[in-house]
Amino acid sequence: MESDSTSITETPSFVKPENPPKYFGIDIDGTFYTSNEEAWERNIEAFAEVRKKGYTPFFCTGRPIDSALRAMGNGFTERTGYQGYPGIYNDGSIVYDKDGNLIYSKSLPKEFLSTFLKCIEDGALPTICTFHTKDAVYSLIKAEGKWVMYLESQGLTVPEVKTPQEIREFEIVNIYIFCESLKIGDLKEDVDYTAVTSAPGLFNINPVGVTKLSSMKILLSHLNDSLDFCGFIGDGDNDMECLEECNISFAVGNSPDEVKKHAKWVLDKTCDEGAVAEALKLTYDL
Repeated sequence: MESDSTSITETPSFVKPENPPKYFGIDIDGTFYTSNEEAWERNIEAFAEVRKKGYTPFFCTGRPIDSALRAMGNGFTERTGYQGYPGIYNDGSIVYDKDGNLIYSKSLPKEFLSTFLKCIEDGALPTICTFHTKDAVYSLIKAEGKWVMYLESQGLTVPEVKTPQEIREFEIVNIYIFCESLKIGDLKEDVDYTAVTSAPGLFNINPVGVTKLSSMKILLSHLNDSLDFCGFIGDGDNDMECLEECNISFAVGNSPDEVKKHAKWVLDKTCDEGAVAEALKLTYDL
């Protein structure tokens, strides 16, 4: 099957592989998730059909698992049979196997948290940020106004307010912070922490070395497979490694040009036009 979708590097039109990938990683925000009901219906139907064929689509997202499933709404699990695992969450800090067992978890060091919180206290970083454990979300101030409206519109958890002292004691796996530029004291990116942007002005901070790709390799190794057997679709900076390394990868139409450069194919359709359904249809001949 061919598509009129071509990549930014003018790769030939997509041809369905003889052996479709056993696994297919799917980003949520800007990719799978949409408020367009028609596109949403197509995405869910395609997800379910791929599973019926015996393949394993899975979430590979910056969201925690509870937030991811909440965004899916009522009926998703029943229709698809997918309960969120296998899955890669918190931009790679949390990985579940196909039975829902936690097979990988990595937290930010306490020294990092102390420096980060001190930067906020000193006014060097904004207070609008969320601290994530594997199953909870915290903040230093109450989410109000546009912030809480944004969280609710995206199906994201409204954080519970905690003191800096309390947050230091938690196993924080990643942090989301809204800021124009990210400078955390004397700490160095890719030495003391990993940071990517998932939306303009929104930084995702993870333990150093933790990315969606690193955790995809962990998951596939646990399943006795490799990247050769995995497809991927995404839209953001935090998806570029997976788009680059997976043999079958799609960037959705609303991806920035820099992200599109890393995908094997770029879809004409955006997340609001059912891009995931289109990618799954092409790959698995639905």
